[in-house]
Amino acid sequence: MTDERVKEIVSQAVGQAFEQWAGAHPSLAAVIDRMMVTSRVVESLRDSEEYRSAIAAYRRRRAEADVLTRLTELATPLLTAILGG
Repeated sequence: MTDERVKEIVSQAVGQAFEQWAGAHPSLAAVIDRMMVTSRVVESLRDSEEYRSAIAAYRRRRAEADVLTRLTELATPLLTAILGG
């Protein structure tokens, strides 16, 4: 997997996590700078051991759908912590 593809998968995962959060908080989602939040979540995600583990597992199995699901699971609590709700 190329670095560009990793970035795409991480962005997809964070986007899915944001959409889940936005569904529960539509008024807040309307006024949040999604790009800023996405950037912060990506930074936090990449700093985690769980992220490195998920990417290593992908490289072993080449299961892109699995890594997307795992990264979304990891991004969701980070996003919630950053947005406070």
